[in-house]
Amino acid sequence: GASAGALLNEDNRADNVRHTFNAGIGKWVSAYDIYFKDNRTNVDIYGYYPMGDPENVSEYGFEVKKDQSTSSVDGKPGGYEASDFLWAKAADVAPTDKVITLSFRHMMASARVTLEEGTGFAEGEWPLLDKSVLMINTIRKASIDLSTGVVTPEGDVESTGTIPCFVNNDFCSIVVPQTVPAGTPLISITVDGTPYVFSKDEDFTYNPSKQHNFTITVSKKTGSGYEFLLSSESITAWENDSMSH
Repeated sequence: GASAGALLNEDNRADNVRHTFNAGIGKWVSAYDIYFKDNRTNVDIYGYYPMGDPENVSEYGFEVKKDQSTSSVDGKPGGYEASDFLWAKAADVAPTDKVITLSFRHMMASARVTLEEGTGFAEGEWPLLDKSVLMINTIRKASIDLSTGVVTPEGDVESTGTIPCFVNNDFCSIVVPQTVPAGTPLISITVDGTPYVFSKDEDFTYNPSKQHNFTITVSKKTGSGYEFLLSSESITAWENDSMSH
């Protein structure tokens, strides 16, 4: 007919077919061949990553990892990459023997924390200090509508923080899109045993497909202790990812 059908749990033209990238030939290879119904029936094509086994395409259960600092092992993605959720749709595709392009985008939110050296440190002291970051007071479980890619948080706020991945002097983590109430701590930072908690005076929203950037400048006080200051904050487009895609 003239209008598209709905994405179903099963009995689509193709159901949850794994595609694996073959670097040797530079192509994606499907688990089995998929054919158009005929030469006049258009299709909608959906793609997502990482591969899963959704029982309900409208409410696909997903959870970002608590520890996103773990590395890839035996071909399985590390904690950061396994927490990312990419989605794409090619709508109303006419029957063709040409390559069909799916443009994937990040449907989760990204949080990036940069700790910057301030004043008061001796030369070479700052790089040697122990530093850790936790993203706190977020919901890690989500329900995803695979027909739209929309991610909805589910369940309660976790009592434990999310451990970010550390790359190129940045602490980066994947966060389920959600709003954290005003005054609720967002980031826990520890430098050389000195703790600091960062919060906002207004509600803070982690937006899908966006990277939320926080730069915290740390200065050494005269005598002992450290001073923490939010020196910059921004929200930028999240497209290429130096740690994942």
